[in-house]
Amino acid sequence: EESGSQSVTYSLGFECSVKEITLFHAEAAGLDSSLNTKAFRIEVSSDGETWTKAAEASTGGKASTNVSFKPVSGSLVKVTITDPGADGIARIADIDIFASLEHASSRCALCGKAHGGTFADSFIGFIHMIIYKLTHWF
Repeated sequence: EESGSQSVTYSLGFECSVKEITLFHAEAAGLDSSLNTKAFRIEVSSDGETWTKAAEASTGGKASTNVSFKPVSGSLVKVTITDPGADGIARIADIDIFASLEHASSRCALCGKAHGGTFADSFIGFIHMIIYKLTHWF
């Protein structure tokens, strides 16, 4: 990472096809719009070592920024703030990550099946991810 950058990494629990992210900046949390993040980068990885850049975006000073990009497969999503704004402090109120199981290449950690293709199968994969997360948090 470049000097002074700030990032957050999310684990999706299993391989997904990540295709869109919405960042909600300082203003979305009720702070002054002058504190909004100005620019960020989105990267996706399967192992936490090798990262694929999915997109870079400038926020235009808005309260939220939605970025759609060509689907990238992985289980980890990293958002790096490349320009935090006027005072150099990154303030992110929330991040929404949009992904699907349609192009997932790995197997479910709970049942060993590759979920995806139909809505019902993707839904089962989603339920399995929740069960897996709950059983591994405690």
